[in-house]
Amino acid sequence: MKRKRYTKARKHCCTYRTRLELAVEMLNV
Repeated sequence: MKRKRYTKARKHCCTYRTRLELAVEMLNV
C-alpha cells in the first residue's frame, strides 16, 4: 500500500514538473 502511494506521488510530481517546464518554455518563447 505504501509503495503504491509512493508511485502515485511520484507520478504527480512528474506531471507537475512537466507542466512547469512547459510553462517556462512558453514564457521563454
